[in-house]
Amino acid sequence: MQHHKQSRSQLLADRQRLASVLAELYRQQAAADPANAYLSEHGSPKWIAGQVLTYQHYRQHLPRGGKVLDWGCRHAPDSCLLRHEFGDALELLGCDLEDADKFAAFHQFAGLNYAKLDHEYQLPYDSDFFDVVIGSGVLEHVVLEYESLKEVRRVLKPGGILVITYLPNRWSVAEWKRRVSGKQEYHQRRYSHFRATELFKGCGLLPIVSGYQSRLWRLQFDLLSVGTMSPAMARTLDKLLLTQWLGPTLWFVCRKVRVV
Repeated sequence: MQHHKQSRSQLLADRQRLASVLAELYRQQAAADPANAYLSEHGSPKWIAGQVLTYQHYRQHLPRGGKVLDWGCRHAPDSCLLRHEFGDALELLGCDLEDADKFAAFHQFAGLNYAKLDHEYQLPYDSDFFDVVIGSGVLEHVVLEYESLKEVRRVLKPGGILVITYLPNRWSVAEWKRRVSGKQEYHQRRYSHFRATELFKGCGLLPIVSGYQSRLWRLQFDLLSVGTMSPAMARTLDKLLLTQWLGPTLWFVCRKVRVV
């Protein structure tokens, strides 16, 4: 799917439309499970805005059709946005450790073919099966990251796309504050951009685009989308501004390549 330049008003309208889809799903799911703190946190306007922005950023790298695995999907907001925009052009499958009916409103909207996992890294799918695998806030939680990525590579078709988002940044100021305060949960496993890149490459997954998710990232995306900043300018900004390196999370789009 090729991403076309939008005016700022179109970009914001698109963002509001997508956010309203998720907000309604969070409302429906919360009505069925009002005591779920996880849903309350992720259903806040701030979280939804971040989910939508992340989706807007990676969707340009997706094919127009094919099979997509929402790896470690939980309530599968990415799949819901994909279904809303792509319709039946995509076959959406999801997997996680949760029971199948825990997030019924989201899974039903996405038409998600869901599988509950019973192994710490093996996936119940044939090799060379998926055109795309999306992992949103997943890799940092798996037991064996290398084995998990090798398994993801196995189920991807040759040339298939892996999207990784919300990967905790080793140099994140927000993560440092959580660790120092001792009052909030923080990620035990964090990644530098270099380490994550080498990890993906070592598993036959070549990063084709990547960056830091931060407030500056949001501004860069808006400027890129409306055509007032070139990709080259954005890359230069990434390198020059230290604040970008201290953002909370990383994102990657990788392609399955042949290992020789």
